[in-house]
Amino acid sequence: MTTAACSPTDLHHDTPVPQLADPDAHQHEWLTRSSHRTSEGTVTYESCHCGAHRVLCAGVPVARV
Repeated sequence: MTTAACSPTDLHHDTPVPQLADPDAHQHEWLTRSSHRTSEGTVTYESCHCGAHRVLCAGVPVARV
């Protein structure tokens, strides 16, 4: 199985894909989008107006995009 690198255009109609701002360029204003309880603790999904997203588990960031 091979994978191709992402291109700067969308496969549908060659529309440019929006690029996120530098995620460390400002103080994020995290807004909770959803959360739910798991056996590992509460999982929370947050986003910032700049387009950055993060996932927390039991209040600890575990992923950021």
